Amino acid sequence: MEFYYYIHESPETGNLMFTTSPKKLIISETHIELDKKDIEKYRLHIKYINCCFFDENGLLSYDYIRVLSEKLHSLNTAVDYNIKKLRELVVEAIGLEKQECAKEIAESIKSLSDFANDDFSGIKDIQEIDTLTCPELHIDFIRHYESKIYGI
Repeated sequence: MEFYYYIHESPETGNLMFTTSPKKLIISETHIELDKKDIEKYRLHIKYINCCFFDENGLLSYDYIRVLSEKLHSLNTAVDYNIKKLRELVVEAIGLEKQECAKEIAESIKSLSDFANDDFSGIKDIQEIDTLTCPELHIDFIRHYESKIYGI
């Protein structure tokens, strides 16, 4: 079965939408019909479709500030969750008189907190923004420190 892919403006809101259809659509507003190779080319535009718009020439563009804001919001949510869990582990470590472990956890919390204070204003490319990450989020601190605290 062949599918048709479109990026087009919503008639109600004017926001861009990505649409897949098994039949060819008749779209009156500004739109782009995509083929299979265009899907890969516009992969990140599709991912961040709510940050995209058609410029004055009818070309698909994106607002890098909105894309960066979305990405940082996602990362900061994960950072905040990990900090909350690590704070709980600090209390447990201190309660079990594991002072050295509590210091290590506090350093990890500081490291995670520092990420949120970094300056990302120089990043304007959608590819760079999408690959932005907080390295500390790739470490399973919770399991590591639970193992140290409880000796499991």
